[in-house]
Amino acid sequence: LMLSEWIESAFDGPRFTAAMLCVTGVVLISLKFVRGRPRALNAPRALAMGVAQAMALLPGVSRSGSTITIARHLGVEPKRAAEFSLLMSVPLLAGATGLSLFKLLRDEGGVMFESMPPAPILVGAGVAAVVGYFSIALLVRTLAAGHFWLFGFYCMFVGGVLCTVL
Repeated sequence: LMLSEWIESAFDGPRFTAAMLCVTGVVLISLKFVRGRPRALNAPRALAMGVAQAMALLPGVSRSGSTITIARHLGVEPKRAAEFSLLMSVPLLAGATGLSLFKLLRDEGGVMFESMPPAPILVGAGVAAVVGYFSIALLVRTLAAGHFWLFGFYCMFVGGVLCTVL
């Protein structure tokens, strides 16, 4: 909350976002080099994942990518890293949604909600839930197979193209 204006201003710079997408790519590719025996998820590892999640407030930084990567570097098993990363997102998303709704109601006085029919909102939420479910399933399978690092090349490609074009 204290840095919200600064973080929101970071979204105004598309080059910054593109550069951070390249950084995300490098972070994801680092997963290729994870070695060692699995370790339990404990409080210090969870705290490190929380710090990684906070960094993902910046545009172009993948929240799940950064939290899963730090967990894997700390020895957390792939499935457990993905599960905990997804659980960590619930309070974050609930808080962000609540804050956005508060700002919208404060600024618009609820006028926007009066003019929106509920059917498109429900259809959109349903489609998002289905796509989200399959995306999470793909993420977990890719992570378990040891191929999650390949997404880093996609991030670096897109970030590099955007840095060149912008």
